[in-house]
Amino acid sequence: MYLHKVSDNIIPDIFVYSRFTLHSITENEQEELLDNVSKVINKDGMLFIEARSVKDTIYGLGEQVGLNEYIYNEHYRRFIVLDELINSIEKRGFKIIFGKQSDNWAIHGLENPIVIRIHAQKI
Repeated sequence: MYLHKVSDNIIPDIFVYSRFTLHSITENEQEELLDNVSKVINKDGMLFIEARSVKDTIYGLGEQVGLNEYIYNEHYRRFIVLDELINSIEKRGFKIIFGKQSDNWAIHGLENPIVIRIHAQKI
């Protein structure tokens, strides 16, 4: 995940892009991250997220270590519930522009995970 300043205006536009990061951190870490993001993004700034969904085909595989959390192939994943993530983002002052989950968005080799995509604008 990175922050990218896109202008030199007095109040810069900030875009935050998080791809395949939220599902690799705990829910508490996610909430702290979203708190911090909401502090640095000004009005009209954008937040873009892509993360694995609970509807993904590997959900439930491996050792369960928490709610929607698994270690599979020696890799920790916390699968995300779309509505819960949307609510968490909205309560921090964002408007959801796009929020869906689907396959065919993150094909990598033989993998075609079901992922959540969110585009949110700070209001």
